[in-house]
Amino acid sequence: MARRLARELGVDLSTLQGTGEGGRIRREDIERAAASARPAPAAAPAPAPTGAAEPLTGVRRIVAERMTHNFTTTPHFYLTAEVDATALTRMREGLLAKVEAASGARLTITDILIKVCAQALSEQPEVNVAFAESGGGPAIVRQSEVNVGVAVALEQGLVVPVVHHADRLTLAEIARRRSDLVERARSGKLGLQDLEGGTFTLSNLGMFGVDQFQAIINSPQSAILAVGRVRERPVAVDGAVVVRPTLFLTLSVDHRLLDGAQGARFLERVAQLIAEPYLLLG
Repeated sequence: MARRLARELGVDLSTLQGTGEGGRIRREDIERAAASARPAPAAAPAPAPTGAAEPLTGVRRIVAERMTHNFTTTPHFYLTAEVDATALTRMREGLLAKVEAASGARLTITDILIKVCAQALSEQPEVNVAFAESGGGPAIVRQSEVNVGVAVALEQGLVVPVVHHADRLTLAEIARRRSDLVERARSGKLGLQDLEGGTFTLSNLGMFGVDQFQAIINSPQSAILAVGRVRERPVAVDGAVVVRPTLFLTLSVDHRLLDGAQGARFLERVAQLIAEPYLLLG
């Protein structure tokens, strides 16, 4: 009976160790061996996509290729700080009329942040560097200019026009240049010179209601600063909980160029200039 069942189920009795008395092979032993030898059921086919594939073209394709390259080849690390924005918002409100009269542009939080980044970069030139591959291997390029790129979201993709020599400009001059660059970006009238030469990038998504995020470094630059919205939040001041306008900063850093302490010192200085923005006017 055992031999007949084994033949029917395709089980080789010589490979079995019986569990019956004296090592006798039982029906259960044969059925168990047959069950374990059965191939696993084939996996269900992956569901077919329900939408139509749309090729990436133009700016969107370029952005996709660059972001993939930058994120996969650059070792990122991230530093985050929450900053009291009380003085920042007050200074902006106090300078609105003056800056608009001088430049014809409306002063924004982004304009002040460009000035903040430029000031911090000029004070800490070890951050104002770029990565390069030379004949002798990896190299650090010490930048001779402070040029701050500003990420601008368009329907067709992301562009980063550059405010050149931002460390030499007043807030009114920065507001005028930033306004002009953004307007020409949206109308498709940026020139190559408007997109080249950046040494650092600022990405502000606060106007979209974003609290904080991590941005991808614009290689070969050393870092990018991601800024969230100004929002009233509870904070501790002199042992008491009060409500203040704050914002979150996240610095993405290329670990090939900077270590944690260097990145932290830079972010600390940026945070100080935001908390005490009148230092920019000194």
